[in-house]
Amino acid sequence: MKNAFAIGLMLLLLGASAIAQTTAAAKSDKRAGTISGRLTDTSGQPLPHALVYVTGASSLRRETRNTSTDEQGRFRVTDLARGVYNVWPGVPGYVTVEGETARRTYRAGDTANFTLTKGGVITGTVTTPTNEPLTGCGVQAIRVRDKDGHAVTISRSSGFASTDDRGVYRIYGLLSGTYVVFASGKRAYMNEASIYENDMPTYYPSSTRDTTQPISVQAGEEASGIDIRYRGERGHAISGKLAGVPADINMGVSLELYNVASRAMEAQGFAGNNFPGSSIADGYAFYGVADGDYLVTATTNSFNSSFRGSGRAYVKVRGADVTGIDLPLTAYGSIAGTLLIEPVRSAEGQNKCEIKRRLMPDEMLVAVRPEKQAAEFHPYATGVRNDAPSDKGEFAFTGLEAGQYRVLPAMLGEDYFVRSMTLPAPAKNQPPVDAARSPLTIKAGERLGELTVTVAEGAAALRGRVVPATEGARLPDRLRVHLVPAEKEAAGDVLRYGEARVAADGAFTFQNLAPGRYLIIARPSADDDTSDEAPPPVAWNAAARATLLKQAAAANLTLDLQPCQRLTDYALKYTPPAPLPVRKKNP
Repeated sequence: MKNAFAIGLMLLLLGASAIAQTTAAAKSDKRAGTISGRLTDTSGQPLPHALVYVTGASSLRRETRNTSTDEQGRFRVTDLARGVYNVWPGVPGYVTVEGETARRTYRAGDTANFTLTKGGVITGTVTTPTNEPLTGCGVQAIRVRDKDGHAVTISRSSGFASTDDRGVYRIYGLLSGTYVVFASGKRAYMNEASIYENDMPTYYPSSTRDTTQPISVQAGEEASGIDIRYRGERGHAISGKLAGVPADINMGVSLELYNVASRAMEAQGFAGNNFPGSSIADGYAFYGVADGDYLVTATTNSFNSSFRGSGRAYVKVRGADVTGIDLPLTAYGSIAGTLLIEPVRSAEGQNKCEIKRRLMPDEMLVAVRPEKQAAEFHPYATGVRNDAPSDKGEFAFTGLEAGQYRVLPAMLGEDYFVRSMTLPAPAKNQPPVDAARSPLTIKAGERLGELTVTVAEGAAALRGRVVPATEGARLPDRLRVHLVPAEKEAAGDVLRYGEARVAADGAFTFQNLAPGRYLIIARPSADDDTSDEAPPPVAWNAAARATLLKQAAAANLTLDLQPCQRLTDYALKYTPPAPLPVRKKNP
């Protein structure tokens, strides 16, 4: 009897231990995430049997899980590790409804619904000067303005088609916007030969790039009769060598040719030791180039190579081939660091805050944005890159050209704000370096590490509307609302400044604000907003920041935002900023 009792007690203890271990494992299991959603068209009808791509957003942990939709357009990807993922649908001929295109990143556990619409179509014929059909000629459509008329910062090929035996081409799946269309032997993103590759591009209807007729395209509609009379004029060549890379390295190099005037990529090629019949020592060449100013870029495309870098050269083509344009490749730099999450401080109202969803570092994003260069056109001097930290908060941005960069935490959720970004102190007994006040300068091949980004709980938010101070008056176009720290000791803290674009109805929104006292002011923006690239915040420029601070102090409108406060329906009366007093020189 005693033995039976002992055995029963042992089994009970083992069962309790097993349950405890299972519970602990469940708590530590990071592969319990699911991303699900639905694909529908603009009429609400499901899109069945469509591909959906789900890829981990962290450079330190790549995970790809692709799936397809069912008969109801639904998809579900399970057993995902906790973290951030890029999600995008792939339906031939369809495009994402604009306005939704910005959302591509989701956390495990989120729902990702997409509304797709039939893309636009451009179709026509390509004929010879004697009106004979041109067979096997490539035709490209390049988007130069979006649906709102904003110039596309970097114009790359949006669609390609080859003519059939009737000379007919059809380019489909286009976003709404304005396009230039041309027939050419050069095909972007391909390294294949063509019998037309020595000819200069012929733009619609039978023109050069300067005299082409742009085509307006709406999603779901077809622009037909875009017929091109092929000129067949022989172009010029740009050629040279690739320098700075050992010839025996097993790697490849991507080459791109950009027209500086149109900022459009006209052709792409490849060279390198990992392509059959090619080697780095052979150099590169582009053919069929018309007169104009061009940029040639070279970037390594082998991630497992011992060398990664890029090079570029500006070239003027004036009636003849241009040779000897060597591209010296310089090594990439990198920025690495750690994202830390700080709980609400008791002094900031810990008992008043309700954090709706506590996040881990790997559920946020860190972004890097190149400081805008105003001098020469350079396609890689624009654009924001994102990286999701690891579960320990580690992140890294590799493949950075020499230049200046801003680091921007993103996808924080409504309860978090950025408290600080610091680099280690340069010497003992000195404070850490404020890495948010000025851009980070990266030299060729430099590896900048130990950047610490501290994100804190307890963010505030503000929603409101700008109204004219005088009834019936009209608000200026391109208006922006600015938040400026009211505390004098915070005047140099760039992270305490906020900037929001004012919509046509006067509405504006601020999120992820640090609690504290602010001055608020509305000012006309100097940016013309005709580009798809968001302008940098005013506070990033020290001189502009000082002017903004003075104007906000003169307006003297203050806000006191408490931790986790959500202030809505705030009415901001707009009056033109008063001119700053001119300091008189001492006699």
